[in-house]
Amino acid sequence: DARICAFLWRKKWLGQWAKQLCVIKDTRLLCYKTSKDHNPQLDVNLLGCTVIHKEKQVRKKEHKLKIIPANADVIVLGLQSKDQAEQWLRVSDTFR
Repeated sequence: DARICAFLWRKKWLGQWAKQLCVIKDTRLLCYKTSKDHNPQLDVNLLGCTVIHKEKQVRKKEHKLKIIPANADVIVLGLQSKDQAEQWLRVSDTFR
């Protein structure tokens, strides 16, 4: 069962944002292009990761979570509100 899931914005490698279904299941962050996809575009183990909440007032994505996994590239997720960011932060904090 998923601990938390929502359609969030994921920052791609050239700074472009893509809306994806993001799910934290067990100890993994899974990101799917659509809710109908069976295979995630991103599958990262969150054990030992660092998560930082960044709040910007002037940017397009005001609330961001920067996830720094132990053995993978940095992931930046854009969230819709401070409450949503805090919910995701609470769940991801359990993996430190």
